[in-house]
Amino acid sequence: MAPSTAYVACVYLKAIMQAAVEDKRLYRNPCKGNSSIRPPKKPEHRARAWEQEHVDAVRKALADCYRTRLDLGAGGGLRQGEVFGFSPGDVRGDFVHIGRQVPMHKSQLYFGPPKVGLERDVPLPKVLANRLLAHQERFESIDIAVPWLDPEEPDLARENRRKVTVPLLV
Repeated sequence: MAPSTAYVACVYLKAIMQAAVEDKRLYRNPCKGNSSIRPPKKPEHRARAWEQEHVDAVRKALADCYRTRLDLGAGGGLRQGEVFGFSPGDVRGDFVHIGRQVPMHKSQLYFGPPKVGLERDVPLPKVLANRLLAHQERFESIDIAVPWLDPEEPDLARENRRKVTVPLLV
């Protein structure tokens, strides 16, 4: 496992301070000795999927219009931003094509490529397909026009980005 960026920065700072002591620019190294700089602790446990009873309880507590979001995450394995960017047109037979997400950049929502630019197809379980169809019958898709966040142009102003219109289901 690679060390965290913060830990590497602390080690680097300690070395710089030691060089300043050796050059007689500092009396002592404030990063040396009984320092509060420590490597980060390992997490106590890895993230685990919810038990089915927990998913069912949360689903039951949600309003009808929001239940599909939980279904896509728990039943389809979509990440939060991918759920928010889901469109009925993303269903392709027995698969859901993940080609966009809704990230937040500088407190603004955008459409953008999935995490690490990894477009993929995920299996669509029959139960999830039935729930998506039931949701579509009850709730109409809404066309949303949002700028596209291109990772290759992170500093481009929002108004200069191309707008993408997508009919979102949730």
